[in-house]
Amino acid sequence: MKIYLLVGCPGSGKSWVANNLKAVMDHLPHDNYIGKNYVSHITNHLKNKTSKSPVLLETPFSISQIKEPLEQQGINVECVYIQEPSGVIEDRYRQRDGKDIPKGHLTRQETYKQRAESGGSFFGTSQQVLDYLTTESSKGAAEGES
Repeated sequence: MKIYLLVGCPGSGKSWVANNLKAVMDHLPHDNYIGKNYVSHITNHLKNKTSKSPVLLETPFSISQIKEPLEQQGINVECVYIQEPSGVIEDRYRQRDGKDIPKGHLTRQETYKQRAESGGSFFGTSQQVLDYLTTESSKGAAEGES
């Protein structure tokens, strides 16, 4: 079973991408588990999962706190990074939260780009990531049928 970890700073478009993939992926929103053990919820979900659709996770922070514990359990996790221009992220964040985005979040965006490049992970705008994951979910469905 394939798990995709959607990574991007707040305002990058993670929720938008996930909402557009609801019909083809099994989405576990990070925001639903704030203050709880997200990895534990993911693991329990996987144990009880009956569909063959890929699982989509998301995180604005703490990639290693999600990815590494899952990989230690033998779960294949692929990080996919959303990279939008800073101005786009600033506008989205301001519209959503009614305030300016903390500068550290924008700095993290550059760190994510470097991680994606060095790790050979897919990265792109929210639309490009949506297109990529749509294609990947189609491949997974075709493989599951064979």
